[in-house]
Amino acid sequence: VNLDRWQAKIANIAKKTTNRVVTADNKTELTKELAQLRKIKNGLNQKRINAQKDYNRPFIEEKLKIDQLIKQLEEPINQISSAVDELYQHDRTVKRTMIEALIKELAITYDVNPKQITIDEKWLNKSTSQIEIERAIVEGIK
Repeated sequence: VNLDRWQAKIANIAKKTTNRVVTADNKTELTKELAQLRKIKNGLNQKRINAQKDYNRPFIEEKLKIDQLIKQLEEPINQISSAVDELYQHDRTVKRTMIEALIKELAITYDVNPKQITIDEKWLNKSTSQIEIERAIVEGIK
C-alpha cells in the first residue's frame, strides 16, 4: 500500500469536503459526495481487514496445529487425573477408618462417648501424622 499517496489523497478529499453547507441547490451533489466518501471509507476499512487476515493467517494455522496436539493430551490427562483422584479418595477413606478406630480406642481409655468426638477434615490429609491426630483428639477430650 502506497501510504503516502493515500494520505495525500485522503487529506485532499477531507479538505475539499469539510465544512460544506448543505442547501436545497447542492443537496443532490452533496448526497453523491457523501456516498463516494462512504465508499472510500468502506474500501479502506476492507483493505485493513484483508491485511489483518493475511497477517493473522500464519498465527491461526499454527494455533490450530497446537490445539490439535493439546487435544491429543486431554484423554491421558483426564485418565491419570481420574485415577489419582480415586486413589486420593481411597487413601482418605482408609485414613478415616484408622481415625475412627483411634477415636474408639481413646474414648474407652478416657471414658467418653466416641460419638461426641468429631473428625477434623484436616486429619484426613496425607501430611497429618497419626501422632498429631492422637494429640488433637486427646486435647479435645480434655
